[in-house]
Amino acid sequence: MDGNVKDEKVGEGDARRVILEQAVDGISDVDFDPDRVESRSLFVKNLNFKTSDESLRKHFSEHMKGGRILSAKVKKHIKKGQHVSMGFGFLEFDSVETATSVCSNWQ
Repeated sequence: MDGNVKDEKVGEGDARRVILEQAVDGISDVDFDPDRVESRSLFVKNLNFKTSDESLRKHFSEHMKGGRILSAKVKKHIKKGQHVSMGFGFLEFDSVETATSVCSNWQ
């Protein structure tokens, strides 16, 4: 094993922050269009299967410092005739700044 390689453990929150920073660094001004829904939306994973659209909205709105949530949707599929959560969802915010702020402050 190379002596220069460190065996460090990275917490899940650290890993998410690094991935987010890499994604944001890779966006050029040309690619960044604040009017696009994708620019104002966040993908949220590892949700409890009992999470509803309203509870997702409520949870994030309680932790926001500013801005508004335009929509909160938990992705669902039909299982045994009932709509059940797939464990992930999407939040759409009023601006890119709000979405970025939520990402930056969520740790």
